Amino acid sequence: MKNLFKEYKFIITVVLAVIGIIGLNAILSSINQTIQIISWGNDLLNQYSGILLLIVVLISFYLVRKQSIIGRKLGMLTPKTLTIISDEETIFIGSNTNRALPSNVKVVPAQIHHFWKKADSRYPELRAATWIADRKTITNEEAIQGGQYTFVREFEIPFELSHMRSAEICLLVDNFCELIVNQTRFEKVEGFKNLHRFDISKTVQKGTNRVQFVIENSNLQALNNPNINKGFYENKEKFRYNPYGFKFCIVIQYLE
Repeated sequence: MKNLFKEYKFIITVVLAVIGIIGLNAILSSINQTIQIISWGNDLLNQYSGILLLIVVLISFYLVRKQSIIGRKLGMLTPKTLTIISDEETIFIGSNTNRALPSNVKVVPAQIHHFWKKADSRYPELRAATWIADRKTITNEEAIQGGQYTFVREFEIPFELSHMRSAEICLLVDNFCELIVNQTRFEKVEGFKNLHRFDISKTVQKGTNRVQFVIENSNLQALNNPNINKGFYENKEKFRYNPYGFKFCIVIQYLE
Protein backbone atom coordinates (compact mmCIF):
# COMPACT_ATOMS: atom_id res chain seq x y z
CA MET A 1 0.00 0.00 0.00
CA LYS A 2 2.88 2.34 0.87
CA ASN A 3 4.54 1.56 -2.45
CA LEU A 4 1.30 2.28 -4.28
CA PHE A 5 0.97 5.63 -2.50
CA LYS A 6 4.55 6.56 -3.35
CA GLU A 7 3.96 5.58 -6.97
CA TYR A 8 0.83 7.71 -7.36
CA LYS A 9 1.72 10.39 -4.81
CA PHE A 10 1.97 13.08 -7.41
CA ILE A 11 -1.33 12.19 -9.04
CA ILE A 12 -3.12 12.04 -5.67
CA THR A 13 -1.65 15.40 -4.69
CA VAL A 14 -2.82 16.95 -7.93
CA VAL A 15 -6.34 15.52 -7.50
CA LEU A 16 -6.59 16.79 -3.92
CA ALA A 17 -5.36 20.20 -5.02
CA VAL A 18 -7.99 20.31 -7.76
CA ILE A 19 -10.73 19.30 -5.29
CA GLY A 20 -9.53 21.97 -2.86
CA ILE A 21 -9.57 24.63 -5.57
CA ILE A 22 -13.08 23.59 -6.65
CA GLY A 23 -14.28 23.65 -3.01
CA LEU A 24 -12.72 27.06 -2.37
CA ASN A 25 -14.25 28.40 -5.53
CA ALA A 26 -17.67 27.11 -4.41
CA ILE A 27 -17.26 28.80 -1.01
CA LEU A 28 -16.21 32.08 -2.60
CA SER A 29 -19.14 31.84 -5.00
CA SER A 30 -21.54 31.24 -2.10
CA ILE A 31 -20.12 34.21 -0.19
CA ASN A 32 -20.45 36.35 -3.30
CA GLN A 33 -24.08 35.28 -3.73
CA THR A 34 -24.76 36.06 -0.08
CA ILE A 35 -23.21 39.50 -0.52
CA GLN A 36 -25.36 40.04 -3.59
CA ILE A 37 -28.50 39.00 -1.68
CA ILE A 38 -27.64 41.34 1.16
CA SER A 39 -26.97 44.12 -1.33
CA TRP A 40 -30.27 43.40 -3.08
CA GLY A 41 -32.04 43.42 0.28
CA ASN A 42 -30.53 46.78 1.17
CA ASP A 43 -31.58 48.21 -2.17
CA LEU A 44 -35.09 46.84 -1.69
CA LEU A 45 -35.25 48.19 1.86
CA ASN A 46 -34.09 51.62 0.73
CA GLN A 47 -36.55 51.64 -2.13
CA TYR A 48 -39.59 50.46 -0.18
CA SER A 49 -38.73 51.57 3.37
CA GLY A 50 -41.85 53.74 3.65
CA ILE A 51 -44.16 50.93 2.59
CA LEU A 52 -42.42 48.43 4.88
CA LEU A 53 -42.71 50.86 7.80
CA LEU A 54 -46.43 51.27 7.12
CA ILE A 55 -46.88 47.47 7.02
CA VAL A 56 -45.07 47.13 10.35
CA VAL A 57 -47.27 49.84 11.90
CA LEU A 58 -50.47 48.20 10.61
CA ILE A 59 -49.42 44.77 11.87
CA SER A 60 -48.54 46.24 15.28
CA PHE A 61 -51.89 48.05 15.45
CA TYR A 62 -53.70 44.84 14.53
CA LEU A 63 -51.89 42.84 17.20
CA VAL A 64 -52.56 45.49 19.88
CA ARG A 65 -56.21 45.71 18.83
CA LYS A 66 -56.59 41.93 18.85
CA GLN A 67 -55.02 41.73 22.28
CA SER A 68 -57.39 44.43 23.53
CA ILE A 69 -60.44 42.60 22.15
CA ILE A 70 -59.31 39.31 23.68
CA GLY A 71 -58.63 41.12 26.95
CA ARG A 72 -62.14 42.54 27.00
CA LYS A 73 -63.73 39.16 26.22
CA LEU A 74 -61.73 37.39 28.88
CA GLY A 75 -62.26 40.14 31.45
CA MET A 76 -58.53 40.78 31.75
CA LEU A 77 -58.82 44.57 31.49
CA THR A 78 -59.82 46.82 34.40
CA PRO A 79 -63.20 48.47 33.68
CA LYS A 80 -63.67 52.22 33.92
CA THR A 81 -66.76 53.87 35.40
CA LEU A 82 -69.00 56.63 34.06
CA THR A 83 -71.09 58.08 36.90
CA ILE A 84 -74.00 60.54 36.69
CA ILE A 85 -75.72 61.66 39.89
CA SER A 86 -78.76 63.73 40.81
CA ASP A 87 -77.58 67.32 40.94
CA GLU A 88 -78.41 70.73 39.48
CA GLU A 89 -77.86 69.40 35.96
CA THR A 90 -81.19 67.60 36.33
CA ILE A 91 -84.02 69.58 34.70
CA PHE A 92 -87.55 70.00 36.06
CA ILE A 93 -89.88 69.61 33.05
CA GLY A 94 -93.20 70.41 34.71
CA SER A 95 -96.13 69.19 36.77
CA ASN A 96 -99.43 67.74 35.56
CA THR A 97 -101.10 68.65 38.84
CA ASN A 98 -99.64 72.12 39.33
CA ARG A 99 -99.26 73.78 35.95
CA ALA A 100 -98.31 77.11 37.53
CA LEU A 101 -94.86 75.75 38.36
CA PRO A 102 -92.08 76.98 36.05
CA SER A 103 -90.92 74.36 33.54
CA ASN A 104 -87.58 73.50 31.95
CA VAL A 105 -85.55 74.84 34.86
CA LYS A 106 -82.71 73.36 36.86
CA VAL A 107 -83.71 71.61 40.06
CA VAL A 108 -82.74 72.64 43.56
CA PRO A 109 -81.65 70.50 46.51
CA ALA A 110 -84.76 69.43 48.40
CA GLN A 111 -84.98 70.16 52.11
CA ILE A 112 -83.60 67.07 53.84
CA HIS A 113 -85.97 65.24 56.19
CA HIS A 114 -84.82 63.10 59.07
CA PHE A 115 -86.21 59.89 57.57
CA TRP A 116 -84.29 60.58 54.33
CA LYS A 117 -81.08 60.84 56.34
CA LYS A 118 -81.53 57.28 57.56
CA ALA A 119 -81.77 56.08 53.96
CA ASP A 120 -78.64 58.06 53.05
CA SER A 121 -76.62 56.33 55.74
CA ARG A 122 -77.87 52.92 54.60
CA TYR A 123 -76.92 53.25 50.93
CA PRO A 124 -73.38 54.53 50.26
CA GLU A 125 -73.95 54.13 46.50
CA LEU A 126 -75.92 57.37 46.62
CA ARG A 127 -73.70 59.23 49.05
CA ALA A 128 -72.54 61.78 46.45
CA ALA A 129 -76.03 62.27 45.00
CA THR A 130 -78.38 65.04 46.17
CA TRP A 131 -82.03 64.84 47.13
CA ILE A 132 -83.74 67.04 44.54
CA ALA A 133 -87.14 68.54 43.77
CA ASP A 134 -88.54 71.39 41.69
CA ARG A 135 -87.88 73.74 44.63
CA LYS A 136 -86.77 73.53 48.23
CA THR A 137 -90.23 72.91 49.74
CA ILE A 138 -93.73 72.29 48.43
CA THR A 139 -96.69 74.47 49.32
CA ASN A 140 -99.24 73.55 51.96
CA GLU A 141 -101.79 72.96 49.20
CA GLU A 142 -99.47 70.52 47.44
CA ALA A 143 -98.79 68.75 50.73
CA ILE A 144 -102.54 68.18 51.16
CA GLN A 145 -103.39 67.22 47.57
CA GLY A 146 -100.20 65.48 46.51
CA GLY A 147 -98.83 65.94 43.00
CA GLN A 148 -96.92 64.66 40.01
CA TYR A 149 -93.56 66.10 38.90
CA THR A 150 -91.43 65.23 35.88
CA PHE A 151 -87.64 65.54 35.69
CA VAL A 152 -85.08 64.82 32.97
CA ARG A 153 -81.37 64.07 33.08
CA GLU A 154 -79.36 63.76 29.87
CA PHE A 155 -75.86 62.32 29.55
CA GLU A 156 -73.43 61.22 26.84
CA ILE A 157 -71.93 57.79 26.13
CA PRO A 158 -68.81 58.44 24.02
CA PHE A 159 -67.72 54.82 23.52
CA GLU A 160 -69.08 51.87 21.53
CA LEU A 161 -71.70 49.83 23.38
CA SER A 162 -69.65 46.70 22.71
CA HIS A 163 -67.18 48.05 25.28
CA MET A 164 -69.86 48.37 27.98
CA ARG A 165 -69.85 45.87 30.83
CA SER A 166 -72.92 47.08 32.78
CA ALA A 167 -75.31 50.00 33.17
CA GLU A 168 -77.76 50.62 35.98
CA ILE A 169 -79.71 53.32 37.79
CA CYS A 170 -80.07 53.31 41.57
CA LEU A 171 -82.64 55.58 43.20
CA LEU A 172 -84.60 56.45 46.32
CA VAL A 173 -87.92 58.28 46.12
CA ASP A 174 -90.62 59.80 48.27
CA ASN A 175 -93.23 58.54 47.30
CA PHE A 176 -93.36 56.99 43.78
CA CYS A 177 -91.21 57.06 40.65
CA GLU A 178 -91.75 55.85 37.10
CA LEU A 179 -88.52 55.65 35.12
CA ILE A 180 -88.29 56.20 31.35
CA VAL A 181 -84.94 55.67 29.59
CA ASN A 182 -84.83 56.64 25.92
CA GLN A 183 -88.61 56.03 25.64
CA THR A 184 -88.41 52.64 27.41
CA ARG A 185 -90.63 52.55 30.50
CA PHE A 186 -89.78 50.67 33.67
CA GLU A 187 -92.04 49.52 36.48
CA LYS A 188 -93.12 52.17 38.96
CA VAL A 189 -91.37 51.89 42.33
CA GLU A 190 -92.18 53.23 45.77
CA GLY A 191 -90.25 54.41 48.79
CA PHE A 192 -86.82 55.21 50.14
CA LYS A 193 -86.43 52.39 52.65
CA ASN A 194 -85.18 50.03 49.95
CA LEU A 195 -82.78 50.94 47.16
CA HIS A 196 -84.35 50.55 43.71
CA ARG A 197 -82.06 49.25 40.94
CA PHE A 198 -82.77 49.27 37.20
CA ASP A 199 -80.68 47.48 34.59
CA ILE A 200 -80.54 49.91 31.65
CA SER A 201 -77.81 48.16 29.64
CA LYS A 202 -80.29 47.28 26.87
CA THR A 203 -81.87 50.72 26.66
CA VAL A 204 -78.88 53.10 26.57
CA GLN A 205 -77.25 54.12 23.29
CA LYS A 206 -74.03 55.67 22.08
CA GLY A 207 -74.32 59.46 22.10
CA THR A 208 -77.04 61.36 23.96
CA ASN A 209 -79.24 59.48 26.44
CA ARG A 210 -82.37 60.88 28.08
CA VAL A 211 -83.61 59.62 31.43
CA GLN A 212 -87.02 60.79 32.60
CA PHE A 213 -88.24 60.54 36.20
CA VAL A 214 -91.99 60.88 36.83
CA ILE A 215 -92.37 61.50 40.57
CA GLU A 216 -95.65 61.20 42.46
CA ASN A 217 -96.28 62.56 45.92
CA SER A 218 -99.22 60.91 47.70
CA ASN A 219 -101.94 63.10 49.11
CA LEU A 220 -102.30 63.24 52.86
CA GLN A 221 -105.26 60.85 53.00
CA ALA A 222 -103.33 58.23 51.02
CA LEU A 223 -100.65 58.17 53.73
CA ASN A 224 -103.25 56.72 56.11
CA ASN A 225 -101.31 57.61 59.24
CA PRO A 226 -103.40 59.14 62.08
CA ASN A 227 -100.31 60.48 63.88
CA ILE A 228 -99.13 62.27 60.76
CA ASN A 229 -102.58 63.62 60.00
CA LYS A 230 -102.96 65.00 63.53
CA GLY A 231 -99.59 66.74 63.45
CA PHE A 232 -100.21 67.88 59.90
CA TYR A 233 -103.28 69.93 60.69
CA GLU A 234 -101.68 71.40 63.79
CA ASN A 235 -98.54 72.54 61.97
CA LYS A 236 -98.38 75.54 59.67
CA GLU A 237 -95.44 74.03 57.74
CA LYS A 238 -97.44 71.14 56.34
CA PHE A 239 -94.68 70.16 53.87
CA ARG A 240 -92.76 68.67 56.79
CA TYR A 241 -95.37 65.91 57.00
CA ASN A 242 -95.76 65.17 53.32
CA PRO A 243 -92.63 66.17 51.40
CA TYR A 244 -91.49 64.83 48.07
CA GLY A 245 -88.04 64.32 46.66
CA PHE A 246 -85.74 61.77 45.06
CA LYS A 247 -82.09 61.04 44.41
CA PHE A 248 -80.39 58.81 41.86
CA CYS A 249 -77.09 57.57 40.54
CA ILE A 250 -76.39 56.25 37.03
CA VAL A 251 -73.36 53.93 36.92
CA ILE A 252 -71.93 52.59 33.64
CA GLN A 253 -68.88 50.34 33.55
CA TYR A 254 -66.95 49.96 30.31
CA LEU A 255 -63.60 48.88 28.84
CA GLU A 256 -61.41 51.00 26.60
